[in-house]
Amino acid sequence: MNYLKLFEDFRKTITVYHGSNSDDIQELIPYTNNYGSIPKSIFLSSSIETARNYGDYIYECIISPSNIKTIDKHGESFHDMTDFEYLIKDAYNDDYDCVIFENIMDSKEPNEVVDLSDTYVVFDTNIIINITLL
Repeated sequence: MNYLKLFEDFRKTITVYHGSNSDDIQELIPYTNNYGSIPKSIFLSSSIETARNYGDYIYECIISPSNIKTIDKHGESFHDMTDFEYLIKDAYNDDYDCVIFENIMDSKEPNEVVDLSDTYVVFDTNIIINITLL
């Protein structure tokens, strides 16, 4: 067994959360938005409370990305992002595993005030190494 590789993989893991109305998810399946304007992806959050906005059941996900694009949104609301689709498409086309929108107000409804969190948009499902219903 390659313990150095195992340690390196362990060191790079990130714990994030996914909200769902289903209590029996075994794997996360990428989807696109209603207009098909973004690549198929999975949305995760650094915050349990943010994930709770999207479903009654919260899943803890361990991801191990190796190629991340990080964008600091400085407190901007997800609903006010005019460059959202462009940034996601750009990261996908540049072969990133995921894009992280740091310091974003990610609420289900427009004009809802919530704490800042980080939103992870995952393109490559192979980076999801574990999913557990909390």
